[in-house]
This record gives sequence, structure tokens and C-alpha cells, in this order.
Amino acid sequence: MFYIGIEDIAAAALIQALSENRRFLSYEVIEAYGNKVIRRLHEKDKKAVLILSRENTDNMFRNYSDFFTEKEEQGKKGIVLNDDKEIQDLIDKFCGYLSLDVLKAMVQEKVDLAA
Repeated sequence: MFYIGIEDIAAAALIQALSENRRFLSYEVIEAYGNKVIRRLHEKDKKAVLILSRENTDNMFRNYSDFFTEKEEQGKKGIVLNDDKEIQDLIDKFCGYLSLDVLKAMVQEKVDLAA
């Protein structure tokens, strides 16, 4: 069973968003992307759960305050990547310990940046 925390799904989503010079993603966009990743894993007969509780979100901001800040843009709350962090920082911190199945699912699914 894979337990995918908000910090992992946010990092993967932000890696994609940075390729379009976007540093902010709403919680809605992150959750939609996470659900697509979970569905892809389920299609491969892999059990997975997305952990997006308020407690886990608070823990993410406390444990990774050097990476993420909570912000509101255009009336939507979400996560912004701090100015001093870039794609390689996210890869180094969040991708090295994920299983290959989870990494592949994250790469294969696309973040809907228009949402």
C-alpha cells in the first residue's frame, strides 16, 4: 500500500507547474492531480491512498517551511513554492525516496494548470 502525502503530491505538481513558470497551485488543482495519480496506480493494481487532511497539510508547512508557504490567489487557497527553490531542489528532496510505481504515475499524469 502506498501512502502519498500532500508534500509529495504538491512537489510533483509544482515540478510540472514550474515548467510553465507557475509557483502557486490551488488546493483544488493539487487534489485533482493527486486523485489522477491514485487512479493510475489503482489501474495498475497498486493500492494507494492520498493523505490530504488539514493536520497533514499543517505538518507539511511546519516540516517543509523552507519549501512551501500557504497563499491565496484569486480567491483560492493553495501552496506556493518559495522563491529560493527550483525544480532540482524539489527533485532532490521529494523524489528520491518514492517508489518507482508512484514516481511513474506522477510523471504520467499531468497537472491541469487551467483549473
